Amino acid sequence: MTIKTSFWQEYLKRTDKNAPSSTPQQYEKIMMQGKKQLEGAIEDFRLKLSEIPLGAEIANWLERLDLPKEYVSRYTESMLHLIDLKLLSLTNKQGQLRTLNDISPNDHRDTIEEIRCSSKLSTPDKEKAVEAYILFSQHLSRTTCGLIMQGEDPDFQRTIKKVVWYKDFIQFVQLLPERDALIAKLLYFGAPTMDEVLSLRVDQIDSRKGLVKFKKFSVKYPKHVMLELKSSLTEKKKEDLIFTNLHGQQVERTHLNNCFNRAARKLDGNTRITPKMLLEEDVEKGAASNCIFAHLSI
Repeated sequence: MTIKTSFWQEYLKRTDKNAPSSTPQQYEKIMMQGKKQLEGAIEDFRLKLSEIPLGAEIANWLERLDLPKEYVSRYTESMLHLIDLKLLSLTNKQGQLRTLNDISPNDHRDTIEEIRCSSKLSTPDKEKAVEAYILFSQHLSRTTCGLIMQGEDPDFQRTIKKVVWYKDFIQFVQLLPERDALIAKLLYFGAPTMDEVLSLRVDQIDSRKGLVKFKKFSVKYPKHVMLELKSSLTEKKKEDLIFTNLHGQQVERTHLNNCFNRAARKLDGNTRITPKMLLEEDVEKGAASNCIFAHLSI
């Protein structure tokens, strides 16, 4: 007697009067027939998607938004901005109009990364564009019954358990000097300690792989953070410190703490943010954040 047969017989004993009328093999045939029908329906649906230009669906999404006019206007402006900056392509590799069927699983992630790497957008505009794009991707996923997967913000997802909310961090980092803002990003997106960030040297950076090598492990940082880090290495030798003060010495912890305190006081509600807090995680907050898109403003 096989394990499968034994399980089925034990299963039947537990179903009492509701016992199924067919065998597992017969149910498997039903499953395969349904699977074949579903595959045919999906193929037909994909053919329909190949007829719908991406721009047309963006227009449909904006038209259907049940939101105040100022939100619709903002999302419209963001999407047009992405198109104008060629961060959102309306044509495919063959130079034809890009359709919904041309959207691949990696397209959302790549588009969001390119938005954050753009030198032509301010940080607030980048966040607005990412928000609009993610909302559009959610619309695509709903409209296609999940056939086109919705996009997720990789920066938000990787910091979902952080004590400091992502949205607060973005506002905070804009109030810091360029050097200290980069230090804050390294802390927030994965560094082990503040001392290890302040003592970073050029030879610890692997720009090709997008890695920063710390004592016990390496961290793969977001592409936009690595671009900022790479630009700060100009004219530095392999053994040089990356972050130095006016005297060429390592940035002091006291300076960073004071700088963070000054910036945090300018935030709404006088929010407290320290270097240590950027490293800390809150497991309960992470669990709750999985249920909402806290970085979206609606």
